[in-house]
Amino acid sequence: MKMTEMFLGQLEREAPLTRSAVERVPTGRSDWKPHEKSMTLGTLASLVASMPSWIATMIEQNELDIGAGGGAQTTARTSVELLQLLDKSVAEDNR
Repeated sequence: MKMTEMFLGQLEREAPLTRSAVERVPTGRSDWKPHEKSMTLGTLASLVASMPSWIATMIEQNELDIGAGGGAQTTARTSVELLQLLDKSVAEDNR
């Protein structure tokens, strides 16, 4: 089995579970922090929604420099924005 097939299989299994979790994030609570040292709920949820796109990055690039700061992390404010971010992230892996 190729690594890409393994990653795609994992994505197919995990995407619906991630969608279910993202759908449960309450709108209007994006500034709430689960702990004073934590990131906000909006940032955490956006991070989870964007994680599937990391698979394509791992496959296409020889290295990953997370400190490069090529773009700011998007923080979704509503459930609709979170689902759009997740859908975009999953679509990037299926190209």
